[in-house]
Amino acid sequence: MIFGIVGIFISLFAAIAWYLGANAIKEIRATGIRYSNESNLDTGRLLGKIVTITALVGLAIVFLIWFVFGVLLVGVRLSQGL
Repeated sequence: MIFGIVGIFISLFAAIAWYLGANAIKEIRATGIRYSNESNLDTGRLLGKIVTITALVGLAIVFLIWFVFGVLLVGVRLSQGL
């Protein structure tokens, strides 16, 4: 859960929280033993998943805007004959 919380500020930690949480949950389910901190694992994994997906969507939007402005800038320069 700590990596999930830190992932809100540094997105790399969110992806790590997602990965570690998923692996821990797989191991717990494989053993069949109930642990008292399973809700913390689920919370950290879910938080990591949400922040990672949000960060990737935000990054895609930034690249799309950057690409559109680059194309527009090239179009303006070409139309001006520069």
